[in-house]
Amino acid sequence: MFVRNDTLNRSRHVQLNKDLCDYVSGLERGEPCIFSAVCWLQDNAQNYVEIKEEPASQKAEKNDRYIRYWIYSHHIYSKTKRREIVDLANLLHINGFCMPGKPGIICVEGTVSDCSEWWQSIKSMNWKKIFCKVTEEDKEGEGDAFLRFDKFEEVVFQSSGVKFNHMDMGELHKYLEEHRVGYIFKDIFGMEAKVGS
Repeated sequence: MFVRNDTLNRSRHVQLNKDLCDYVSGLERGEPCIFSAVCWLQDNAQNYVEIKEEPASQKAEKNDRYIRYWIYSHHIYSKTKRREIVDLANLLHINGFCMPGKPGIICVEGTVSDCSEWWQSIKSMNWKKIFCKVTEEDKEGEGDAFLRFDKFEEVVFQSSGVKFNHMDMGELHKYLEEHRVGYIFKDIFGMEAKVGS
């Protein structure tokens, strides 16, 4: 596996490819590595590319736009992580929700700068697996109409199982529909939600 980018010099190419190989070699045997490698690249590319400073006026204009991240985690059990996810979202005035358990699903929406800051902080925690599966941008300039949630909260849709680990996906889909984002279920899980008759 090798990554090439016209904006990188030789030493950065070498470092990027070494770090990518180290990451891939640390994956569990049998785990699909291409998808994980692409996710790792999306999350870490900014560490290797030199960003040219934009004029403050352009920066402010970009950061005023809204964005929505749909984040998938292998699981979210830790009370400390769960508290940090909610506290940081509230501190940055981000809307959305966190569904703990297995899998863990997080949706954050707000300004580009606030959501990016939140994501950089949360993904730096120690996770088995966490990645941003879908990013939605307010390309139409809807402004506040783009937002689907009015606050950030933890939501629990516990299934009837004995253990608190698997969530009731039917209840999750219903919650998404109530917030006019039911379409995302297929993007996150790769299948349509089963709707009861």
